[in-house]
Amino acid sequence: MIHRLLLLAQKELDEPVLGISKVKNGKWILTLPSGKWFLKQFIHRKKLLNQLKIVSLLKEHGFHETIAFHPLHEEKYIELDGKVFGIMEYIQPSSTPFSYRSWNERQLALQVLNRFHLKTSIFFKQLEKTLPKFDQIKKWDQRLQQFLKNLQYIEPLVPFDYFFPFINCSKKALEEIKKEHSWNRHLCIIHGDVANHNFILDQNGKLLIFDFDLIAIADKKYDDLQFANRILPYIDWKLEKLWEHDHFHPYRQDRSFYLHLLFQTDLFREWNRYIQSNTIEQKQIWDVLSYLTIDQFNKRKKFINSIETFLT
Repeated sequence: MIHRLLLLAQKELDEPVLGISKVKNGKWILTLPSGKWFLKQFIHRKKLLNQLKIVSLLKEHGFHETIAFHPLHEEKYIELDGKVFGIMEYIQPSSTPFSYRSWNERQLALQVLNRFHLKTSIFFKQLEKTLPKFDQIKKWDQRLQQFLKNLQYIEPLVPFDYFFPFINCSKKALEEIKKEHSWNRHLCIIHGDVANHNFILDQNGKLLIFDFDLIAIADKKYDDLQFANRILPYIDWKLEKLWEHDHFHPYRQDRSFYLHLLFQTDLFREWNRYIQSNTIEQKQIWDVLSYLTIDQFNKRKKFINSIETFLT
């Protein structure tokens, strides 16, 4: 396939393709006389078109902390065997990989995310007909049910005692969340996957956000919540360290936010991913999974207790 893809890219672009190298499944780097470009396969045409539109609108509204698409896509896209491909500028990352380990890195990401929400709150209605409406309850319900089904395969690897308190509190939290009205006061386009690997720090120290595969229309709180969940392991599962970021101050007395934090989405997500992976992939993620489940058990449990104390 890579040879045919190279020939097709050669045909569609206005300059010769000097080389193509695979990064991972569905992702390649193209080398052109003008420099390197990133080639990505999209699940379907609609995903690519939505991303082309949001990047265009972001740029139009003065948000430049993202990755631009190749000018080719102003007129067309690349399609091969029913698969759709997009070409984006290749960003040379900083020598120090971006992570959520330091306060400065987290703060920088929150600033970019906040500007992203502010800009998309202006134009999200232009994409109402093409973007999905985010449904956190449905997503979490499915994730929890899948995890419970997977327990028969998980228990031989890790004792049930490591999961019981978190299953229990997650069930209770989800029941309470279902009784509430959904968050819908600060509508915008949410990113949907604010993991640190969806930010890239370029060589000039500028932080960019990219990979809009999971964008949806929703309250910005859902991205904020996910960001909080993502950084908890880096801040030792301590609420006081979460409040060190001004971005989260509005949530300090927000009961609903605490309820959402009780749902242990990362634990269920990573174990579901592990069970669905092949043997090679399982070996690659086992250390991280073991760290989240066993090494951080006491910190996670103490965090849950602190939230439950606040709610009572």
